[in-house]
Amino acid sequence: MKDLGTLGGNNSMAYAINSQGYIVGWADAVDGFRKGCLWTPSGEKFDLNTLVINKPSGIQVGEAFGINANGVIVGRGSNGSPWYMLVPQTVKVFPFLLLLQ
Repeated sequence: MKDLGTLGGNNSMAYAINSQGYIVGWADAVDGFRKGCLWTPSGEKFDLNTLVINKPSGIQVGEAFGINANGVIVGRGSNGSPWYMLVPQTVKVFPFLLLLQ
């Protein structure tokens, strides 16, 4: 077991890992909110909200539940936001994700 860290808050949880070693879940941020999180094989961590290039105003990526070998991420928004699918614009290249609802 490895501590993946947070986004500046107190807690985090990983839900899925793909064959390339990318991990998704959620992490508490320094602002006190839970954010969908991506951890890379090299140990970097990203708030998924900062990676989405066409996120509608008011939508927050709150949790990520799965990631496949192509980097497609599925999850749920926070505070009643809808479920989402994030699709890399170029396979295996982050941080260029499209939000599909």
